[in-house]
Amino acid sequence: MPRKMVYAAWADFRSGDDKPVALTDLRRQFAPALAAGTVYHRGRLPACDDEKDDAIREAFCKPLADQFQVSAEAMRIRLEQLKLFVRERTATLF
Repeated sequence: MPRKMVYAAWADFRSGDDKPVALTDLRRQFAPALAAGTVYHRGRLPACDDEKDDAIREAFCKPLADQFQVSAEAMRIRLEQLKLFVRERTATLF
């Protein structure tokens, strides 16, 4: 997945926002889906926090993964390499 193509797809996916997305932010966003049992990890409901985090990452990366015709895991790894997807947001002054 070429860097320029991923950045362009990211900009479209995030509606022009080029800031990285943090897993900590996605936990809040996906909490209702997890509670409703509509987010799966490897074909089943996640049983522990690590599996929930994996399910969240997979669900978030799926649309981009489909666009590039790769697995959600491969897309997640590429986004992490490009620092577009991080575990925690780095504190900044502004």
